[in-house]
Amino acid sequence: MFEVKVVRYVQAAHGLRNYRGEDEPIHEHHWRIEVEAASQVLDESGCCIDFHEVDRAFDRAMLPFKEKSFNDAPPFDELSPSAENIAKYLFEVLSEELTTDRVQITRVTACEDDAHRASYSE
Repeated sequence: MFEVKVVRYVQAAHGLRNYRGEDEPIHEHHWRIEVEAASQVLDESGCCIDFHEVDRAFDRAMLPFKEKSFNDAPPFDELSPSAENIAKYLFEVLSEELTTDRVQITRVTACEDDAHRASYSE
């Protein structure tokens, strides 16, 4: 199995809903997002997936949150924008766009900082 990881950094704000009984104030993190993909076979260029294709898909997935907090756009206008939910959202959006009969997205990890991270996989 071939596996690749694409790491992206974004400055973005969020505030958890119903955190210890109340909504958390909106605050920023320098997020590290890790997108992992796997394939049994490589393409004709010898790649599992084109890193730049993942970059472009990631940029499109993040467009709804450009210059606003996660809380201000669906699905996080209703769903608490925890690292866990952000990882799941990105996993679902990227899987829908990038999964083929040869390649699948296997995991997305959302890191608030070097010590705090959450992953989603299926």
